[in-house]
Amino acid sequence: MLMRPSILLSLVLLSQVLRTECRPANTDEAPQWAHPEKMEKKLHAVPASKTVKFRCQASGNPNPTLKWYKNGMEFKRDHRIRGFKVLDHVWTIIMESVVPSDKGNYTCVVENQYGSINHTYQLDVMERSPHRPILQAGLPANRTAVVGSDVEFECKVFSVPQPHIQWLKHIEVNGSRVGSDGVPYVRVLKTAGLNTTDKEMEILQLRNVSFDDAGEYTCLAGNSIGFSHQSAWLTVFEVPSDKGNYTCVVENQYGSINHTHQLDVVAMAPQWAHPEKMEKKLHAVPASKTVKFRCQASGNPNPTVKWYKNGREFKRDHRIRGFKVLDHVWTIIMESVVPSDKGNYTCVVENQYGSINHTYQLEVMEHCPHRPILQAGLPANRTAVVGSDVEFECKVFSDPQPQIQWLKHIEVNGSRVGSDGLPYVRVLKHSGVNSSDAQVLALYNVTEEESGEYICKVSNYIGEANQSAWLTVTR
Repeated sequence: MLMRPSILLSLVLLSQVLRTECRPANTDEAPQWAHPEKMEKKLHAVPASKTVKFRCQASGNPNPTLKWYKNGMEFKRDHRIRGFKVLDHVWTIIMESVVPSDKGNYTCVVENQYGSINHTYQLDVMERSPHRPILQAGLPANRTAVVGSDVEFECKVFSVPQPHIQWLKHIEVNGSRVGSDGVPYVRVLKTAGLNTTDKEMEILQLRNVSFDDAGEYTCLAGNSIGFSHQSAWLTVFEVPSDKGNYTCVVENQYGSINHTHQLDVVAMAPQWAHPEKMEKKLHAVPASKTVKFRCQASGNPNPTVKWYKNGREFKRDHRIRGFKVLDHVWTIIMESVVPSDKGNYTCVVENQYGSINHTYQLEVMEHCPHRPILQAGLPANRTAVVGSDVEFECKVFSDPQPQIQWLKHIEVNGSRVGSDGLPYVRVLKHSGVNSSDAQVLALYNVTEEESGEYICKVSNYIGEANQSAWLTVTR
């Protein structure tokens, strides 16, 4: 059979295309990660005795090999007391019962003749030393409930050794929440028995709550090392009884009409205005800093706020330098904090429909050098009669050792201030090596010329502080 040249050429070209398309492709491939998204967590911090697994699954052609290195050196089984397992088919290394000496950088190197890739995991092993129980932050959490409903409080406890858990409710005895020893009065609601599990003890359930159930609840966890506790408040309220439909009926002998009004009482128990700004509960600051705690809330009617320190109402005379409360911004301010300011500060916000509270923990780092702190209100203004004696006192808190000076403002050529803007002063007293009475300035048999402004000036190598008072001398 004869074919035309054009048909023959077409068949030849077609056969070449078919041979080209059916020829096996070149499948040589450098290694690449199979699941890189599963390898993003590089730092692994685990407690001692845990099992650790690192995986470096990859693909490539020919099939790549896998080697493991620790801190840059090839990792061999005799480098570790308990050895390790390598599961090549799942690209994984396994170390059981890790110990602190297992800390380090573990690098997998995956390679074939077309390329090499690597990935490093960092392992940190935390030594399991016994410690007092640790309670999860934010638990138990404050609760608000309607009369007759059920409420649950939860407390997550982490402890080595085994903890003992109790649930307590704060109560009043003779109108006081705290005994003469400073310890709060409590009632034990739930305690671990022989057959109770930690999981059961971490939950406190209250059924069919009443107004009497409102108050402060504490989760107390202890072990042979020590105790930890955290508290939450339960607020109980009822729906205002005035809500409802009110109908007026107007009638005479010819007919009757009526109209119904619906009353919705917009009563609201207090609630936090910005709870996200209150999440930081522990505030650790160096001495001499100013601390502000804020508990902004809303409610109807407008709620009141009270501040407590370590469970007792916080009053200005409880603190050497006092404090400020800015009610319009729901804030308490303590200036120049000192170690004795450490503690738990609780704001209680309430109206007749409920109560909420929040606790901040203040830690003052006492070994942080700071400029001197002077007690508020000292020295104090004095008025004296000619010929009498006067004392000014200046209370100083300083670490490191301070230098104390007593100065009196004077006039030079009719001016109290020099051309440089600094006041003219005369040094009356300064602390020497053995001065123990430098915090007191005594003036004897005063005259009218001694009237004026006196300054207590204190300095250390961090900085200085000063406060003034006036002496008025009369005949």
